[in-house]
This record gives sequence, structure tokens and C-alpha cells, in this order.
Amino acid sequence: MTTQGANGEAPGRLGKARGRLRRVFRVGAWALGARPAIVVVGAIVYALAFLPRYPVKTPTIRIDPTPDRVARGKALANVLACVQCHADPAAGDLTGRALKHVPAVLSPGAASANITGDRQKGIGG
Repeated sequence: MTTQGANGEAPGRLGKARGRLRRVFRVGAWALGARPAIVVVGAIVYALAFLPRYPVKTPTIRIDPTPDRVARGKALANVLACVQCHADPAAGDLTGRALKHVPAVLSPGAASANITGDRQKGIGG
């Protein structure tokens, strides 16, 4: 007949060995679980620390608005359906307009963007 100790373990050396073995398994399991997290955090820090830093030159592109190019742009805007949302009937160009067909519940005051070549108000800047 075997007796049990205060914590339900076998008394003596066998109980102490089991306690040490459990502690080793707990520490080992924690280390194995923490290792992937440490590796991921280390990889992120390494990647961010050694990103190349250099000035980016902005290209200057100048396209002359010839009559042929303007006509092609108008044809593309009609074919690609840009005109349906972005054309303002009052202005006659693609300055954007209020989208009254969008329910106010989804987006109150919905409006299309100004896609003209204007440098301050459009996408030409």
C-alpha cells in the first residue's frame, strides 16, 4: 500500500523527481512557445532597422494637350464610364458631383472626386 504526500504525489525521492520533471516540461513548453514569437518580433525589428533610406526623385512629365490627345481622352472617359459619376452637368467637365443615387444611410453627402488636371483641386498636381 502506497501513501500520498500533501500534494497528491508519491512521498520521497519519486515525488521530488516528478515535481522537477514537471517544472522542466513547463519551462521547456514556455520556451518553445515563446521562441516563434521572439523570432517574428526580431525579424520585424531587423527588417525595419535596415530599410534603405535614400531620397526619391520625383519625375517631371509634361504632356502637351494637343487636340488629338484631348479627343482621345474624351473618348476614353466615355468608354470607361468615368463620365457617369464624375461629370458635373453644370460645369461640363469631370469636376465631380453629388451622388444622389447613393442612399444617405450608406454615405450621407456622397460625392465623386474631381479628376480634372487642376493642380490645386483635381488630380493634376
